[in-house]
Amino acid sequence: MPEAGPLSWSALSRWQKALFALLLAYSVLHLGYSVAVYNPISTPTISSDFHMSYREAEHWRRTGELKLLGATNMPYPIFFYWWLSPLTTIPYPTLSAVLYLAQFLLFGWALVLLVRLAAPDGAVRPMEWLIAFMLTANFQPFLEAMSQHKAESLEFFLLCAALSAFRQGKDLSAGAALFFAASLKYLPGFLAIYFFLKREWRVVAGFLLAGAVSVAAFSLLHGPQAFWDLGVRQTLWLGLSPEAEANHMNATFELQSLTQVVNRSFTRVEDPAAFREMLARAQTVWVTHPRAAWRTGMLLKLLFFGLFLVCIRKRIPRRSQAWPPLLLEISLALTLIPVFFKPFRLHYGILLLPAFVTTGLVILQNAHRLKRMEKLLFCGGYALSAMLIPGGLLNRLPEHPLWGTSYARAYAWWSLPFYGYMLLGISSLLCRRRLLRNAASDA
Repeated sequence: MPEAGPLSWSALSRWQKALFALLLAYSVLHLGYSVAVYNPISTPTISSDFHMSYREAEHWRRTGELKLLGATNMPYPIFFYWWLSPLTTIPYPTLSAVLYLAQFLLFGWALVLLVRLAAPDGAVRPMEWLIAFMLTANFQPFLEAMSQHKAESLEFFLLCAALSAFRQGKDLSAGAALFFAASLKYLPGFLAIYFFLKREWRVVAGFLLAGAVSVAAFSLLHGPQAFWDLGVRQTLWLGLSPEAEANHMNATFELQSLTQVVNRSFTRVEDPAAFREMLARAQTVWVTHPRAAWRTGMLLKLLFFGLFLVCIRKRIPRRSQAWPPLLLEISLALTLIPVFFKPFRLHYGILLLPAFVTTGLVILQNAHRLKRMEKLLFCGGYALSAMLIPGGLLNRLPEHPLWGTSYARAYAWWSLPFYGYMLLGISSLLCRRRLLRNAASDA
């Protein structure tokens, strides 16, 4: 099959140039609107979630007691509070502004890593930069995490750094970066499980070594008992206790996980007026048939895990020569995070942004090798997951007889972002299979 040249502005037809220019202009406006309207400098309440974490870390620094001060009983991992506690000596408004502004540097750096990650020959073309920017600037989970300078923003950067180190053969560094990402929130730890299943032992060793050093340092400073209580027992409680909010049998609007998709399907709201009221005011709804929902969810998780094992069972040799298929396999692994972890909020979708950007760029670079199906699945997955129109604007549409003006909440209730994640996973899987077959036929 003849090789197609890299995408360039001159290679586009007149109507393609016009469409590309419109998409780029919309992306700039979308990002500008989000920064102008949703930022913690002009509107401090935007970062109220982080403010609560700041107060909890400050209380822990002063008293040695981890006390949750918000309405939730779901604490962060102990390393999050440990690393945040020294920063609580800085007044909160100053710290909030500095962290928010620092994100622009980190996100720019992360985008550079992602574009270079997807470049097969290390050469990056201007059109690839612009497309990566558009995929990022219109991605609602990215915009939400940025506006509130959430921990997921740093997790996103660490994921990009880990994947970049892995491509360069710096496996120990890749594992260490994964550990630090998982220490802020547990979800990125699934990628460490993927590397374990793929027998990438140096990455696993880097993850465990960084963990061992962090545990030893924490235990020396605060005592082994503190680590046992706040690190081990707390983690087990979060995963197993029915008292933890993440384990309640309810349907929550914001959560976009497989468990929540199942729970919402086992929730019955027959009265349109009651549904409209629920959309406008409620956060959670109790599941009508909790036992059936739990069994269905567990069965689907086992099915997904079995299929995942089948898909990744073959080790891809020569990382440098078969990098695009391996990168697509990593993207597939990222899309399974909302399958296995129930508390996957809308803004946690930023953890899947590396998969969207790299898969999109791989499709762009191999457009001549891939079929229309893979491209349509990717576009559909991104359209559903990104929420291309800001929720604040969606809710200003004319009132609907069933869901009123709560369009953005209905969007989440219908699990559209989750279905977008799954379409991305299917697209990554099909692209990987197609590229491997092409490579085999060329050989």
